[in-house]
Amino acid sequence: EGLLCRALLTQQVDQVEQINKLAYTWEWQPQPLQLANTLRKGTWLVFGREQELTEKLTSALKVNHTNSVIPVDTRYIYQQSHAAIRTLNSDQLVRIKSIVQLAQQQGCVGIAYLWGIQTDIHATDSAVDPVGIEQTCVAMQIMQLLNEVFSENSPRLYFVTQGVQAVTNTDAIDHLAQSPLVGFARVALNEFPGFRCSLIDLENTHVDQQVEKLKTELLANSDEDDVAFRNSERFVHRLMHLEIKSNEEMLSKDEIVNAAQIDAFQFEWGHNPIFREINHSETIPDDVVEIE
Repeated sequence: EGLLCRALLTQQVDQVEQINKLAYTWEWQPQPLQLANTLRKGTWLVFGREQELTEKLTSALKVNHTNSVIPVDTRYIYQQSHAAIRTLNSDQLVRIKSIVQLAQQQGCVGIAYLWGIQTDIHATDSAVDPVGIEQTCVAMQIMQLLNEVFSENSPRLYFVTQGVQAVTNTDAIDHLAQSPLVGFARVALNEFPGFRCSLIDLENTHVDQQVEKLKTELLANSDEDDVAFRNSERFVHRLMHLEIKSNEEMLSKDEIVNAAQIDAFQFEWGHNPIFREINHSETIPDDVVEIE
């Protein structure tokens, strides 16, 4: 995900054809979960908060006593009820490390990170961390601690969010502050490959329905690393080819400009995105970043 600039051969090859070869987009596609004959069994580490989802997930994972669950509860870590997720101090990190070491000794097979989910009782999160920066910093602290303890045989780590992914055209992003956590998880997938960091985005519906879907996804250990549930349907993230449609009138307006002839340019996003020349005499708005 990012911006790639590449010059087009304007004289030899059709421009639209060139762009079509380079254009891709992320899309959510429905895909049912293919269950294996046996679900994963073992010890689970669950980073949970004071919420119904955490309590019911813990119970669901213990079904038929085939799994054990070690909770990492914010009430114990922060030593208070309804605690906002704040940067962890040395004492709090020691508490978490002792729990993680216990899980490692018991052969932990998976970690579910639910600290990022916000509910009404966690309204203080929005007050102290409205855009989720501190929440993401805490996730990074925990990621580093997990990497320290699990030097080998790392368990799979799932970052669970709720209502932050725009999966369907009607989706409303109710918890935008979870977005930095999503970005962090995608980076962690590459930086800490042993943990196979994965994302699961739940919808804001009945807790029992979400718990059953989440439990099944965790125990199935599928190959997907970016999953979302909407309207009782499972979606996965796919990088798809994007067909660019243009017309001759638009292309005829293109012109070749020598970079030495202009001071700077600005990319204007819209129905037909274009690069526009700007001069240093222009006042740059506060929400525009200038790259020199």
